[in-house]
Order: sequence, then structure tokens, then C-alpha cells
Amino acid sequence: MSLGALLTVIGAILAIYALARPPQRKSIDIFVPLWPIVSGIALSAGLLIALEVLTQWKIESPAARFILGLTAFLAPIGVTIWAVILWYRARLSSRCEPRFRDLLLSCLRDDVYDEAVRILTKNKCHLADVLTEDTADLIFNRRFIEAMVRASSWLHLELLTSEGLLKKLPNHCRAVDRTFRALLASEDSLLRTAALVGEGGDETLRPTKEDDALIKRTLENPEWFHRCRAGRPLVITVCHMIESASLNEAYNRADALYGARQGITPRSKCPVFLSIKTIAHALKASIEHNSCTTEDTHQDAADLWWIFRAILEHSVYSKETWDETFGYGEYPTPFGFLLAEILRDYYDICADAWHRSHYGKNPPPDILAPVVRMWANCVMLFTEDKEQHVSAKFRGSEACRLLDMTLQQRQTEIHTEGDRGAAAVWTELFVERIKEEMTPWLPASRRYLGKVLDGMDWAKDYIGDNRDWLRQQLKVDEEWRAPD
Repeated sequence: MSLGALLTVIGAILAIYALARPPQRKSIDIFVPLWPIVSGIALSAGLLIALEVLTQWKIESPAARFILGLTAFLAPIGVTIWAVILWYRARLSSRCEPRFRDLLLSCLRDDVYDEAVRILTKNKCHLADVLTEDTADLIFNRRFIEAMVRASSWLHLELLTSEGLLKKLPNHCRAVDRTFRALLASEDSLLRTAALVGEGGDETLRPTKEDDALIKRTLENPEWFHRCRAGRPLVITVCHMIESASLNEAYNRADALYGARQGITPRSKCPVFLSIKTIAHALKASIEHNSCTTEDTHQDAADLWWIFRAILEHSVYSKETWDETFGYGEYPTPFGFLLAEILRDYYDICADAWHRSHYGKNPPPDILAPVVRMWANCVMLFTEDKEQHVSAKFRGSEACRLLDMTLQQRQTEIHTEGDRGAAAVWTELFVERIKEEMTPWLPASRRYLGKVLDGMDWAKDYIGDNRDWLRQQLKVDEEWRAPD
């Protein structure tokens, strides 16, 4: 190598550094120390000068000239390769944390996040050990999250799986809120995938193995879901959307396509439907694994109740739509479909728990009580509806579903041989929750449920044998008197 060649190498290194974008230059500054590069170039220059001295003094030593030339060539090449390796590994430490924060700010200014994503991906396992609270919070900047979601990158959702990083954040609820709002607003996000799998609405949906694994670690993981309080941003977002009345016109019109099971339906991109299913799936997983507290299941069940109440208040009954002769179905409008989906989710969760208990042979888990309570409360909201929001047929069929399950449990209790303790607990759970939720609407709730019981199919043994018993338990035939 000659001095000219060395200057060419130096020029090439400087050109690469100058052409890099500000975030990339800052990345190089973080991971590549300057002194080894300067030392390598200085060593190469010194060796080339030594070669020139040997030439000028006419000292003939082939071995010395070879060693000096080879070392002069390898020194800059070696330090350059070493610098590339350091940059590629991108190993963060607490020492370089302030410069990483500067890199994040530079990415936000330029709206270019490639370097930030690369560094965070390389260091996601130990970010909590090296970042300060302010830098950790900066990672969850709204613009950064939205850019990643638009690129179909679920980096921030994956970062939230780190319990250490959650504790490091000064306000982890804000980070979760921003992440979930961005996922919910996107028409092609992991949240959408998780909500629609098994629910219909987009038959072209095929999650990858990586996406499926991340879903199982997050949205279908009850411990993570409740630790992050992931349902909170969903329920707040959709309730605000419903309360704004922006959906009233479209969601109170007959729309058979919204509830279709084939093709790509409008509900596959509906934030309300996606939020309902995300919360319902987390609640179902909690009951299945019995891996959370009663407070957690109450929070999820209450989240569904808040959405149900907001939808019911904005649903409008129209005889032409709900009672159309040719029929749009039992719930012809999107609002009607969403109301039915929430009630069906409550039913499915309770029915699954009932089946797993071997039909009353084992007592219900304590964490099921809030689900039954919220289901009963939703049904009681129909008590004084008087066809303002939904049809009488819809009100009756949904109340009938709740009473039907209660009567099945009573029939099982009666026909259980030996110890009936577990079966009796199931029956008591449902009856007591229904009685509690009837109280605020007395006496109208007694008339409402009495009418539903009268319309149930007597031909079914469990209904014919136990209907009078349930009427007595709910006191639907008694005259109500206000307490003194």
C-alpha cells in the first residue's frame, strides 16, 4: 500500500460518514469509538513512512519491507472491519444511553426510524437495564408507534412484553394507551388479526407463525393483558367514538353484510367490533386458565358492559328495519349485531366454564361471578326499553338465553346423585346475580322476566320442570312494595 492508497481509504471512510443520514451518523458515534480508527490509520501512515525511509536509505531487507507493507495494508482494513462489527452488533450500555436518546430525537425530527428499530431490536432483552425513564418513555412516542404500525411492525407491542421495561416507564399506561390506539386505528394490525381469528369477518386472514406467537404472549395472555390494563384504551376509544354520534346513521341502518360470515365484511375493520372481541378473548382466556383475580375479570366484564351501554343508548329501533317482513335477521343493524355479540360472549364464557366443570360436578371458579353479574345487568337494561332501542323480540330472546342456562343448571342439580353441593353453587350463582340486578328496576323487571318465562318452550323438560321454581325464586308473581 502507498500513501496515496491510504488517503483513498481515508477519503472513502469520510465519504461514507458524510453521506449517512443524521440518525445513521449518530448510530456510528454511539457504537464505534474514534480512537482505534485514528490509531489504525496513524499506524498505517507510520509504517508507510518507514518503508519510504528504507527506500531512500537504500536498505535492502525484503522480509522487513514485506512485513511493513502488509501491516500498513491490514491496519486500516482491520479497524474498519472491527468498526463495522461494532456497529452491526449495536450493543447498548448505560454509558452510551445519552447518545442513544439523541439518536431517537434525531429519528423523530427526520421521521426516519430504521436505525432506532435496528438498535431496539438488537437490545430488546436488556433495555430496562440500560435506559433511563425519560429515554424509555421517548421510545413510545406517538409518531414512532404510528410509523411502525403503518409498516406492519409490532415492535412496541413486543417491547411491552418486558416486565422490566414496563416498570422502568414513568407511566406505562400512557405507553400502552398509545400503542393500542395505533393498533386499533390501523386497518391491518396484529390486534385486528387476533380479534378476527375464529370470529369470521375476513376469510383471507392467515397469521404468520411469528404473529401467532406474539398474539399468544400478549393479547391472549391474561397475565400480560391485565398487567398492562390493555382493555382500558380500547373501551375508552370506542365509547368516545360511539358517544360522538359519528356512527349513528350508518350503524342504525339495515346492513346484512356487516354480520356476514364469508368474504371480507365491514366489521373486520370496525374498531368497536375489534375492541369487543379483543376484550372478550382475554376474558375467556382468564376464565379458562383461572389465572387472574376476581378484580381482573370484573374489569374485563365491566369493559364489555360499558361498550354495551354506550351502543344501546345510541341504537334506534325502527319497525321498518327490525320487523321487516322479508327479514334482515334477529339483529338487522350493526348496532344490534354488536349488542348481540357482547351478550353472546358472556353466554359463551359461562357455557364453557359450565362444560369444563363437567356440567356442575365441580363448583364454578370464583372469578366467573363478575361475568354472570354483568351479563344479568346487560339483560336488565332492556327492562324499560319499550322498543326505543331494540325490538321486543330481541329483548325477549336475549333474556331467554340467560334464564335458559339457569334452568339447565337447576335441572342438573335436581338430578345429581349423591352430593349436590357443586351443582347447587352453580344454580345459586346465577339466581342470586339475576336477583341482585333486578332490584334497581323493580317492579318492571319482574314483569319483564315473567313475560319471558311465560314465552319459553314448556316442551323442554328442564324448562317445564323448573319454570315455576324460577318464578318463585325471582318473585315475578309477587306484588312489589317500595321499602319504607
